[in-house]
Amino acid sequence: MKQLTPLEQVFSSIRSRGLNTWLDRLTFYFIFVIWISVIIIFGVAYYSMPGSTSFLYSNVNREVVSSIQDAIYFSFITATSTGFGDIIPFGLFKIIAICEVVFGLLLLALVTSKIVSVKQDMIISEIYEISLNEKVNRLRSALFLFRQTLSRIINNIDEGVMRKRELGEVYVYFSSLEDTLNEIRLFITRKQRKRCAEGINSLSVELLLTSITSSLEKLNELIAAMNEAGLEWRKDSTLELIKRSLDAAEGIFASVDSSGELGSAVSDLRARKTRAVSSIRAGLKQPGEPAAER
Repeated sequence: MKQLTPLEQVFSSIRSRGLNTWLDRLTFYFIFVIWISVIIIFGVAYYSMPGSTSFLYSNVNREVVSSIQDAIYFSFITATSTGFGDIIPFGLFKIIAICEVVFGLLLLALVTSKIVSVKQDMIISEIYEISLNEKVNRLRSALFLFRQTLSRIINNIDEGVMRKRELGEVYVYFSSLEDTLNEIRLFITRKQRKRCAEGINSLSVELLLTSITSSLEKLNELIAAMNEAGLEWRKDSTLELIKRSLDAAEGIFASVDSSGELGSAVSDLRARKTRAVSSIRAGLKQPGEPAAER
């Protein structure tokens, strides 16, 4: 296989990954080093390559430039397109000066492009953060509505005005809980896998876990109220739906535990969740049904 030169590797990288990706990886420090290197290299070239027809002439001293300081000075004002006119190139040095001006303008364009890229990243980051917060708020709102609905049903049971139609709609509410929990699990685990700087923060995770725990506790209250009232609510489809919801909730807590990002901040939530899940599983059993072996 043919070995590529460093310059060919650079252009191959640009073609394969795209110019934007290549520019994003350049730092301002790296660009500054390139700029200084170009000035020094051209300055050394002006100093070491004078001839009878190619040289730098100083209008101030009325003589050919012979010092490295003046050569680098001319290289600097040429690269920055300043051009004071105190030093003039002759012969081949005119072409070299033109090349340096081109390099200087390209580096200036590179810096400008980098500044625009950084600004775009900041804007995208802000938009992403707003979108992330909206997502968290929407999921928390869904769980809040679920708890409100269950509170209304519990009140109806306590007052003895629970209708059969409302009892049949419980399955729909449980289904919405399962959908929300599955969405939260995908949302949290996806962000943790990416581990990007814009990923979901610990506060948002804690807020979601708090909403989940409160929803499980409210679900436990509803099941206890229905069992105490002797309502015939147990159906295979409903029981399976609740079990899947519990599994989803435990999966969410397990994924957060494994990440180690929240530490002891959610220890109380984990304890509350465990108590609620255990109580719910016990309430799902028919009276007199033996406990399932684990």
